[in-house]
Amino acid sequence: MHSRSILLAAASFSAISTAAWADALPQSGPATTRVDDVVVTADALGRSGSEVVSSVAVLRGDELIQRRQSTLGETLTGLPGVNSDTFGGGASRPVIRGQTAPRVKVLTDGSALMDASEVSPDHAVSGEPLLLEGVEILRGPSALLYGGGAIGGAVNLIDKKIPTRIPENGGEGVAEFRLGTADNEQAGVVGLTAGAGAFAIRVEAAGRRTDDYEVPDFDEATLDGSFNRSSTATLGLSWIGSRGYLGAAYTEQRSEYGLPGHTHEYESCHPHGSSLHCGGHDHG
Repeated sequence: MHSRSILLAAASFSAISTAAWADALPQSGPATTRVDDVVVTADALGRSGSEVVSSVAVLRGDELIQRRQSTLGETLTGLPGVNSDTFGGGASRPVIRGQTAPRVKVLTDGSALMDASEVSPDHAVSGEPLLLEGVEILRGPSALLYGGGAIGGAVNLIDKKIPTRIPENGGEGVAEFRLGTADNEQAGVVGLTAGAGAFAIRVEAAGRRTDDYEVPDFDEATLDGSFNRSSTATLGLSWIGSRGYLGAAYTEQRSEYGLPGHTHEYESCHPHGSSLHCGGHDHG
């Protein structure tokens, strides 16, 4: 970046000085000044920008709709450098270049999500993939903008909770319904934005119901604890002016999901010396 600024400034100064010197000479005819081309590149191999892998990936539009899954981790799995850790049908965080929470930050519109998934991977990320307008994935040093802990990367969720513009014709809406076979998924989302004058309101809701995964050629027909039930509702309001907008939104999310392999069979047990005692104690 600094080399480019210096070279361009030098070229501009050379052109100005040459033009001023030409004006000072007697004009016997049309004066022509030629400045050699200056090419500045940051890639020693001379590749164009489209040939260099970017550290930022963006999911929007049809591509995001086609990739949507029950969890954020499953939605982003398969992108370059991105995978997911999974604790069943309800909890799955993104893994970027082998790093996950807390080294990978999950944000919503640039602000950190304050949920338990940052310290406990068996908790669900509070962002609902069905309600997202876009997802930004930052890999490498660019993620350090969001704190020194984001050394693995950052995932920024972009939604429509707070309206940023007045809809044309006073309103706009979207609805989507999804079905899945392996887990009998039934999911739907509906959203509506309406505006009048300088004010806009957003109402949206999403619900999902999945059963335990079907597992072929296994002792059991399904994987116990892989079900997922979730519902999300949002109400947002904003004032939109010529120089920006000011708004707020309230979201309520309820989730119930299982953890495969998790059991409460021994939750009443405690150690007694070198042995494990289960149950209560009598007065003796």
